Amino acid sequence: YYGAISSTIPNPICPNDLTEFKEYLRYNLTNLGIPENNEYFTLLLSYLSKILFRGIPVLVNSTVGTNLMRCISNTLIGKQAIKTISYQPEISLREINQVLNEKDRIICLDNFIGNYNETELIHLFENHRDKIIFLTVVYDRTLYYLSNEFLRYCNYINVNRIAPLTYAQQLSESPSTVVEHSYIPQITQTKNRFQDIFREILNELEYPPSIIENKCLFINDEEELCQELIFNIIPYCTDVIKINPLNLSEHLSRYIEKNGQFLQNRLFMRWFGK
Repeated sequence: YYGAISSTIPNPICPNDLTEFKEYLRYNLTNLGIPENNEYFTLLLSYLSKILFRGIPVLVNSTVGTNLMRCISNTLIGKQAIKTISYQPEISLREINQVLNEKDRIICLDNFIGNYNETELIHLFENHRDKIIFLTVVYDRTLYYLSNEFLRYCNYINVNRIAPLTYAQQLSESPSTVVEHSYIPQITQTKNRFQDIFREILNELEYPPSIIENKCLFINDEEELCQELIFNIIPYCTDVIKINPLNLSEHLSRYIEKNGQFLQNRLFMRWFGK
């Protein structure tokens, strides 16, 4: 999974021990009142442990994002405070870059999406792959007016239906620090049937081919397929573009009805059922 370190663009950084990271993150999430026995808990832990360390920004609603960021920061670097840049009309790319060049591991760019030239941001993010960058939006619907090609350059996560994340909370979990290292992500080239299912679903939901193929690279098993569906694809359809994906994707309907070891029908109907 890891190769030689490039001397040009910085490589992503990830924990030496992902199991340790997930265990500490578990303590922080339960400290906010998220029960471990909820159907989505293990899926969420696993999904976060993947997308946080890919070297591309995490795109999330600002309310739930604030709680997530504090949990992640308290887990990873032993403090809850997050370096945040709030959008101002006069802010320059140079100023943003200066902040990203500082030593902070986790940085939040608040309210930039929809207000700032995202093509400039994409180039900037590429040069700071050693940071965990959060892009927060007040309303998920804001993303409707953004080119969906932007989704190639960030990880959208929607956890708006997890109640304890939806309001300001105090986090009292003891801080921890996790040792990390630079690495070069290696994409698994082995094709599998879950990629095929995912590709059919995204085709029926009219995702651009470039995004479909990019997303399929990260699907290695059924658990990863379900994580993408429940924290990304389905809520993006319902909350951003305001469509019912079940009405548009026969493969999605069939998969939820007949399969989905990890995507429990009860959870799906509670979150997305009409």
